[in-house]
Amino acid sequence: MKPFVFFICLITSLSASSEADFSPEEFADTPYAFPESENGSITWDFLWWKPYANVPYACTYEKTTLPETNSTIYSNEKTKEMQLAFHPGFRVGIDLNLPVDSWKTSLQYTRFVAKDGTFFSPKQGRFFQGIWDTLGVIQESSLSPTVDVEQNINFNTVDINLLHTMYGKKFIYIPFVSLKAALIKNHLYPSYRAFEPATNALLKNTARLTSQYRGVGLRTGFLSDFVVNKMWKFSGKTAFSALLSRTTFRTENAYQIATSSAQNTGTVRSNAIRELHIQQVLELSFGTSFTYESVCNDRYLSISANYEAEIWPNHLYMQRLKPGGDAPIQYYRNALAFQGLTAKATLAF
Repeated sequence: MKPFVFFICLITSLSASSEADFSPEEFADTPYAFPESENGSITWDFLWWKPYANVPYACTYEKTTLPETNSTIYSNEKTKEMQLAFHPGFRVGIDLNLPVDSWKTSLQYTRFVAKDGTFFSPKQGRFFQGIWDTLGVIQESSLSPTVDVEQNINFNTVDINLLHTMYGKKFIYIPFVSLKAALIKNHLYPSYRAFEPATNALLKNTARLTSQYRGVGLRTGFLSDFVVNKMWKFSGKTAFSALLSRTTFRTENAYQIATSSAQNTGTVRSNAIRELHIQQVLELSFGTSFTYESVCNDRYLSISANYEAEIWPNHLYMQRLKPGGDAPIQYYRNALAFQGLTAKATLAF
């Protein structure tokens, strides 16, 4: 990350030092001038991103009883967290030139959906506790505990941008200010199973965790282009947002205890947790683009490839159980982040 931040800072400083070198008309006469659209452009991005939520679902530990004091020591705790893979997404947008030179506005919609699952069984000799088995259905004495976990993330953002372009000899510097809105849904479904030898019972507890986030606020940043020639350039982006946000979090546990003669089932739902807060967002990207200029109606097509990262610190509102059974529930926040490749096509009109 440090080399990437250095690259962005270098692009910014060089751009700022030369931003007032040319007017749009003067820049159009230089050997480095990219084709400019008369009215605007339509953009389509293909996203190949990996999300990072790191939501825990189980912990294993070792237990030692001291005969002198008859006290129990819990040690070597290991927490299992949900790991998500790369998934596709998209971003569509439209840019419109304003009557004032070097000013334009744009509208962008981003959608990314990730769905993954995993299975976990602890090693022999280690105790198991389901972090979301808040009813304590699975006990330390239970045999062969397992957990199946599924996580879904549904990520949607809308950005309305106002941009101003400034030209240097080989650099184009575009600061912008935006109105940003976001809707993010995060669902976790861990299903815990085990066998209780004392009662010959099959144990099952399926938890449903839902986190729904809504936010709206201001976004600001800049785009920087280093122009190699009329067809090729390197680009970077840095943006920061502060969103007035509301997060709603719910937990539901559906348990089942089955023996040869009876079956006990039930569902316990927690009260919804709602919180108003300010959500910060950091966006970073860098890459390269190639432009093909058509002689037909002064249209051009630009293809670009970028590495992109988006960080939402302290985003997820979760609760966590410590091993030991009687330990209190701890509430904490976790970050949500995305990183991966973005392929972009721009058609000017």
